[in-house]
Amino acid sequence: MAFRFFKSHSIEYKILENKTLSIYAIEVSQPSVNGKGFITVLDYYFSLKPDSPIYELTINNIKNAFPNDHSLHDKLDQFFPNDDGINEYDYRHGMYRINHVMENHEH
Repeated sequence: MAFRFFKSHSIEYKILENKTLSIYAIEVSQPSVNGKGFITVLDYYFSLKPDSPIYELTINNIKNAFPNDHSLHDKLDQFFPNDDGINEYDYRHGMYRINHVMENHEH
């Protein structure tokens, strides 16, 4: 398993995928639904290249990374309304859904 550090050496970003976007995750604890104890969940991040800045994996952040690609913006809105499913893995294509959409988009 590979990790990347960015800005702070105290946060380990687990490298999940290096394709059109590099996808990362970090484990965070949050209160459980019933309010008793904590559960560990993954927060997802991305970068445009393996050595470029890391951002939270959201549609707005991807749009900001490609500010003039309005057809990409429309496609992202179509496939990921309200960020729904942006961090899902697509087993059929063997990659994260966001990378499948990005790879099939003409820049």
